[in-house]
Amino acid sequence: MVLLLGPISEAVRIVVRRLVAEAPPDQPDADERLNGYVLSGGPGGASYIDSGGEVWNWHCDWNGSGETIEHVPDGPMKVGLVAIAAERVPELAAWLPKRPPGAADCKPCRRSGRLSPPLPRVQCPECYGMGWTV
Repeated sequence: MVLLLGPISEAVRIVVRRLVAEAPPDQPDADERLNGYVLSGGPGGASYIDSGGEVWNWHCDWNGSGETIEHVPDGPMKVGLVAIAAERVPELAAWLPKRPPGAADCKPCRRSGRLSPPLPRVQCPECYGMGWTV
């Protein structure tokens, strides 16, 4: 079984549209795919969700190859990005997959979705923030 978000519900779509409408432009003159709400970001890139619920990764290579923008298809990476954003916007959690019967507790993160200290708050790469694995 693959970890998927599935179709976005109308209630979550309304939340996403509101987030996108209220989001200040992150980058002036940015590609239209980046006119969304920042799900996660760092010095070399960021992930955005657009008003339709599509997720885009933006990467900047400071060594000269420029910027890239990639669509994030439904799957574990998109689930993980929405899980990160759901910590700030709890209404997004309604879109996350429900724990299926028979799923195992994630051992690396001990069901927390995050790796344990002394590591900084890093999302568990095994469960993508869900706390369980299938």
